[in-house]
Amino acid sequence: MVNNMKLEDMSNELFLCIWDQLLMVDVIYSFSNLNRRIDDMLFEFCGLYKELDLRYCSLSIFRYFSHQIVMKHEWRLNLTVLKIGTRYRCSQMTLLADEVIKFFVKNSFIEQNKQYNNSSRTLFHMITSLKKKNTKSIFPQLNTLIVSQNTTMNGNCRDIFLYAIAYGSNLRTLKWITCSFQTHHSKSFFDWLFQCSINLNKFQFENPTSENGDYIEAKDDLDEHLPKTINHSIELHTLKFRILKIKGRGCYKIENLILRFVQSLENLSISMYHRCDNEPHLNYNGYYLSILCEKLKHLRSLHFAIQIQLFEKADRNIINHFTKTFSTPFWLNGPFGYKRVCVDFEQTYGLIQMFSLPYTFNDITLIHSIDLINIQFNTDLEENKRSQSLTQELETLWSGMDRLFLRFDKNQILSSLFIQALQCPSTQNKTLVFSQKRGIISQNIANQIQLTHFNVLELGGSIDTNINYNLEDRFPQLKCLRLMSCKNISSSWQNIDQWISFILTHINEHQLTCVRFDFIENENKITEMNICNQMIRILQSSWIIDIHQIVQDNHIALWIDRRKKYFSSIK
Repeated sequence: MVNNMKLEDMSNELFLCIWDQLLMVDVIYSFSNLNRRIDDMLFEFCGLYKELDLRYCSLSIFRYFSHQIVMKHEWRLNLTVLKIGTRYRCSQMTLLADEVIKFFVKNSFIEQNKQYNNSSRTLFHMITSLKKKNTKSIFPQLNTLIVSQNTTMNGNCRDIFLYAIAYGSNLRTLKWITCSFQTHHSKSFFDWLFQCSINLNKFQFENPTSENGDYIEAKDDLDEHLPKTINHSIELHTLKFRILKIKGRGCYKIENLILRFVQSLENLSISMYHRCDNEPHLNYNGYYLSILCEKLKHLRSLHFAIQIQLFEKADRNIINHFTKTFSTPFWLNGPFGYKRVCVDFEQTYGLIQMFSLPYTFNDITLIHSIDLINIQFNTDLEENKRSQSLTQELETLWSGMDRLFLRFDKNQILSSLFIQALQCPSTQNKTLVFSQKRGIISQNIANQIQLTHFNVLELGGSIDTNINYNLEDRFPQLKCLRLMSCKNISSSWQNIDQWISFILTHINEHQLTCVRFDFIENENKITEMNICNQMIRILQSSWIIDIHQIVQDNHIALWIDRRKKYFSSIK
């Protein structure tokens, strides 16, 4: 006899087992509003009405939630954590900003200011009122906002997020990862930071490694870029700098800023690129860094990732010099105990790289050459020899990073030693990025060598489907594939069709859940392809596959999402 179990007869444990296999946002989307019992479980275990991570959901699900959290009182008044945006999905920021504008227009400005019938004037008046704090925060309980911006945005969209969403007395954490060519927004963030962040505990504003920001030089006055009303708090305990570009004596400007917090600073983390064109003796190293740290009497932890641009060919003596600056008593038996440091010469672009270990910059791409013989550790100078297992020796460096970017010269060969050294069994969920020049895999590399800890692969430049990349063999845990910076859209489209066909044909042979192609058309306007924002859904026996297209200015993104069929779609 067949027992047709009803939804109401399922145990709580069975629901939880099913939900464990899904993203929380998919669980809430599919199971909410079925009955009171399930809603109570969602509230307790999935943060219903309280926490939302929308970074990895599909476009259709995001549209649903962006409307719900703004227009529904249960969401709007109780939401505490909101995470949106990702490099591998559509531009979620503009969609959410549009919903926020609709909310304010519906509830405030149309009724109170009927003379503002022009949409641009209405938006201007709304943002002006928000900056003057004439309105309440749309999410009064929000304490954490994390934004990953994947495309450019205008000032109105930025201000909607800062003054309508991020403004509130309960906000404690704001992390904003901007995209390239958006450094001009930094002053607006500083204005917001020192005017509206009433009880903020953690603020991060980051640019990606591809950002072409300005250099900090000795002639620069950093205070000119900060609000005049800034009051440097003597209670600042943690200070983090990310991806600073410093020229010559500009490093002294950064040191002076750090020393303003000498009475309280306990944790310092800094990543920087230092370039001294005509004054090589000013190159930052362990000696200069120890002098700075000794002035910070309360400093308890230090993490750094420093790149030095060389204008001469590095030999063993130069690398030894940088390593020895970290082999003094300060580093081996000082305030931080036994501080291990890795020194590496990246030969393609002539960079000396110095990393404190364990490597803690998991939000920064680690740039690495494939010539591993140039790696040294400050604690190994006495032995002056390499351990037998290079993988084990590098594990403290590579286990702390999320993104590894490999640069190549033309026809450079990936040696067997390098591929084996990439295998760090104790680390998972990493991103591997290849430059436009691919490199050549050595013939003596066995096919069974697998990079199981990389689940995201990014390939820059042109795409060649005639090359067998062996994605299933080399990357058995690969979940996301991104092909970037295809310059000529028309000539690339047929090539992309081949990739899509390959992915769909071999759907059961790989674990890819997201494949994205990005195009920037700088030469011609996007007219000949007649593309519009759309989604195509393909239903298979075990999979639901969504193919998305979105066009914004001269940027085109096409990506494939797939998810397992665990149950029928309810909404």
